[in-house]
Amino acid sequence: MADVLSVYVVQEPTGLWVAGCCNDRCGYEGHDVAEEKTKAAAERAAAEHRAELRREGEEQAARAAESEKGTTTYWWDVAQQRQRELARAERELEAARGAVETLARFRTFLDEDFRQWCSPNGVAARYADDLLRILDQGGSNGR
Repeated sequence: MADVLSVYVVQEPTGLWVAGCCNDRCGYEGHDVAEEKTKAAAERAAAEHRAELRREGEEQAARAAESEKGTTTYWWDVAQQRQRELARAERELEAARGAVETLARFRTFLDEDFRQWCSPNGVAARYADDLLRILDQGGSNGR
C-alpha cells in the first residue's frame, strides 16, 4: 500500500500532468517519474512505476528469504554432517571395543589353555610365548 501512496499524479500550473514519486527505494527524495500532456499518460507512467516498485520489493523480499533459507540450510547441513560423523565415530568405537575384547579373550586362551596343550618338546608353550610377545609389541613383530 505504501508503494501506491508514494507514487502520485498532479497537474502543475503549466498544465502538464506530472507523475511523481516519494518512495525512498528509488534512491531519490521525491522525483518526477514523467511529465505528460494528458492525465491518462501520467497515470500510465505512475502505474508502471508502482509496478516496478512492487517488483523490486518482491525481488528484495525473495532474496532476503533465500539468503536466510541458505543460511538455515547451511547450518542444517552442517548439523546433519556432524551427526553422521558422530554416528560413524561411535560405530568405530564399538568396533575397537570389540577388537580389544577379542584380543583379551585370545590372550586368556594363550595363557590358560594353549600353553597347556600336549605337544612334543614344549612347542605349544614356546609358541604361546611368541604370540604373547607379538601381541605385547603391538603387532609389529619386532620389525
